[in-house]
Amino acid sequence: MNNLNQFYRASIITVILLYVLVLVGGFVRITESGDDCPDWPKCYGSWFPPLTIDDIPEEFNPSQKKVYGSWIEYFNRLVGVILGISMLFTFFKSFGVYKKDKILFYGSFLSLLLIIIAGWIGGQIATNIDGENIIFQHTVSIHLYIAILTTISLVYTTNRGFLNMYPNIEKDYSYSSFSKQLLIAIFFLNLFLVFTGSYIRTFIDDNLLKELDYFIRMEKYVTETGLVKYMHPVFGFTMLACSAILWNHNLNQSNPSNVVLMLTKLILYAICAQIIIGECLRFGMIHESFRLYHLWLSSVILGLIIVAYQRIKIASS
Repeated sequence: MNNLNQFYRASIITVILLYVLVLVGGFVRITESGDDCPDWPKCYGSWFPPLTIDDIPEEFNPSQKKVYGSWIEYFNRLVGVILGISMLFTFFKSFGVYKKDKILFYGSFLSLLLIIIAGWIGGQIATNIDGENIIFQHTVSIHLYIAILTTISLVYTTNRGFLNMYPNIEKDYSYSSFSKQLLIAIFFLNLFLVFTGSYIRTFIDDNLLKELDYFIRMEKYVTETGLVKYMHPVFGFTMLACSAILWNHNLNQSNPSNVVLMLTKLILYAICAQIIIGECLRFGMIHESFRLYHLWLSSVILGLIIVAYQRIKIASS
């Protein structure tokens, strides 16, 4: 097994772990378990979370009335540690492909750096002083943005490693420049969706509102935020239109590979699912826990866009 193959295998495992962590991290926020382990890296001074409320040491002045949140947060940290080790190993393997492609090395280094920063911020978010969380909602959003940047960096680097192993994989296919432009447009629209969605989450999860029912909080968002409330759905439906045009264009105006065609279809389906979940959340038709999947789909869409764009680009090079 050559160095490039070893790097790719390590990197693809890290990508999978990253997506698992994004999902678990969203679950932590939905269940409001982020401060259920008030110290870091331990949990209530122990390497294992408490089994009952009585197991919590008195000096921690616990504020929660449940212990399952501690296990959710602890599992989130455990996945984060495994991800960090995997990313460190991937970076180590990138030394072996430095001469082949320096971008693989620098991309791995950037991904590792972002994961370290995200882990540090996550630790700060979990920190409590006398039972009170010391981190504001906008800091939680920053944590999310770093996770998105890590996803972009790691997916790009991993797929670049794959294309280095199979440089002629798209040589028999052709795409117009319009396909690349549409993918870039969808990419940035998705980032705008993440930013505006973060604003919505910050609003409805505010400490002044979090005791209210989800539907009431969402109603306040709709009635009290003016034109801002239209930005998120407008970006979503614009992204859907662009993905539909991309699908039709690749199908009729290009000579795409089956993989690119499948990626285009998955992007379209993922955006449709995201919009359906978002509108159902907006009108209180489904439980608020579906916010987790709504957010996770954004990271999935970003990954699909990056992979599709790289394959289209290598076909025209």
